[in-house]
Amino acid sequence: MEMLALTCPQCGSANVKLLPERNDLAQCNYCNSIFMLPPPVVDEAKPKITEVQEEEEEVDMTEVVFPIKPTPPSEPVAGLILSGGLTLVSGVCGFNVLLNGKLAPQQIATWGTLFMIGCFALGMVFKSMNEREKEFRNSEEMRTYKKEQRAAWKKSMAQIRYRMRHKEQSESEAE
Repeated sequence: MEMLALTCPQCGSANVKLLPERNDLAQCNYCNSIFMLPPPVVDEAKPKITEVQEEEEEVDMTEVVFPIKPTPPSEPVAGLILSGGLTLVSGVCGFNVLLNGKLAPQQIATWGTLFMIGCFALGMVFKSMNEREKEFRNSEEMRTYKKEQRAAWKKSMAQIRYRMRHKEQSESEAE
């Protein structure tokens, strides 16, 4: 790489120092003028992509086959119905006992206890469903599905770009 000598644009002196506050400013020691440095040349660092290089890109034009998503685990329907039913029935019955007007502490305690048991069971069912879903999302089968789906999508996009490029070329040749 060739180092360029800094010279003051005002007086032409080579006695120039860089300002430590800013990387793009320099000051002449002879006439004290401050001037901006030219931006670095980056054209050489980036290779230019030509149309010939784009055409050399080979695209697999076989049919894109998207993978079939694996079946998720079944939901515990019986546990959900039983715990939800217990919670709903005990809540309605307990509310009915409270609105009846007669104080029946034993009935209120019974329905309240059943309601709490139903809520706890419902929470456990939801927790179990969440754990099953997490296991399914992190399973090896799901990881391979995602990898195959990503590969199929990339192949499909490459084919679309290839077809669009050839369509543009044929249109420009027809003109």
